[in-house]
Amino acid sequence: MHPLSAVVLSATLAIICAADVLSSVAHGVKRPAKILGPFSESKPRLRPPTKPLKLHQSKRPLTPYVSKSEKLASFSQRKPFRLHASSQGNVNPIHDSPPVSTSEIRLWNLNNGKFYGIIGIGVSGQVFSVFFDTCSSPMWITVSLDELLLPSYYKTGKYDSSSNNTNEGKPFQLSYSANHITGTWSEDVVTIGDIVVPFQAFGNASFVSDIFYRLHIGGVVGLGFRDIANEEPLNVFDNMVSQGLVQAPVFSFYMNRMEAGTRQSRIMFGGVNPEFYTGDFTYVDMTAPNKWQFKIDRVQLFSGMEIFSENGCQAEMDSTSTMIIGPRMDVIPLNIKLGGRPVSMPGPYEMFEFDCSSLDNLPAVQFIINGQKLSLSSEDYVIKMYGRCLSGFATKRGMIRDGQRFWRLGNAFMRGFYTQFDKGNRRIGFAQAKH
Repeated sequence: MHPLSAVVLSATLAIICAADVLSSVAHGVKRPAKILGPFSESKPRLRPPTKPLKLHQSKRPLTPYVSKSEKLASFSQRKPFRLHASSQGNVNPIHDSPPVSTSEIRLWNLNNGKFYGIIGIGVSGQVFSVFFDTCSSPMWITVSLDELLLPSYYKTGKYDSSSNNTNEGKPFQLSYSANHITGTWSEDVVTIGDIVVPFQAFGNASFVSDIFYRLHIGGVVGLGFRDIANEEPLNVFDNMVSQGLVQAPVFSFYMNRMEAGTRQSRIMFGGVNPEFYTGDFTYVDMTAPNKWQFKIDRVQLFSGMEIFSENGCQAEMDSTSTMIIGPRMDVIPLNIKLGGRPVSMPGPYEMFEFDCSSLDNLPAVQFIINGQKLSLSSEDYVIKMYGRCLSGFATKRGMIRDGQRFWRLGNAFMRGFYTQFDKGNRRIGFAQAKH
């Protein structure tokens, strides 16, 4: 391999692995302390920015950076309005009204590897780029620190805790595998699209592992299940449900391909958007009390002649993982059958790549879920980055859990299917995504 090509590939894989650092959150979380105390003031409202956020899909860098002036813009001094995410993903004002039934915001697709959205915090209208993570529950945001002490590549917004309504100062601690976050708990108003959530507890992260600085994000919004036994506070979505801000205890993802054109990635709270899927949903019940986990009957190539995990397996949805991570005894033969060749790189993952000129000949991979065939095309499971065509199927140690084969379904899977997370009925629904 040409030395320059090796450098590019190394950087590409490093970004992918960095994006997947959140995937291990469910296996090593240091539980946070209880949050106490209500807001002392009435329900506040965010003020809208006067300039739209401008991110052009065709000009996205490998590691995105949106300037502070564009992110925060300048907030109006007029009567406060609620924030609304428009079809262009900008934050626009809408007049006070009864609680909304659904709210949808744009997600930005960066190199088919990461998806992030914009939220607002506090009455001063601080705006942050965040991941929406189905494998964790707490929300955390980076706090204001002395920028002279931070790495030069850290260029995301930081939360000014001096403006929040309640800061109990109780310790906040969370671990994503070997990557740690520490700080204190706070409460403030959080705005996501049309929905304003008061009394929201989140962590002020005063220490964040270096890997998160390199991702250029301001925090994570957990959408998983809280640990009641350890008095973990309600996450953002649970607060929306408990306060009657959404019509149904459902949120849903649409993750586009980079070449999708006019359809932009979305997350919706309170329901689903038929504009982004076709056909009916295939529903499957959860098999774990505190994870978005379910049973897969088997995995096979489109012909049905090659079958993997034949006796069934468990899978967990992971909205922050780039790849589909499965057991070694399935992923390696699957990639070989698809014509993939190993990529020799340091790190926990065994990965493969394809000849980019042969992608049209790659078959669909089918996941049999609740007796229904869900077909994933090569346009979804191939990750195209900087002239490379990487397989979205990867493996690592530890993908056997409780004696069963285990899969973690990330963005390479979710691009193929509009995915509905139904907390009320404890089930997950999949419908073929429109592209």
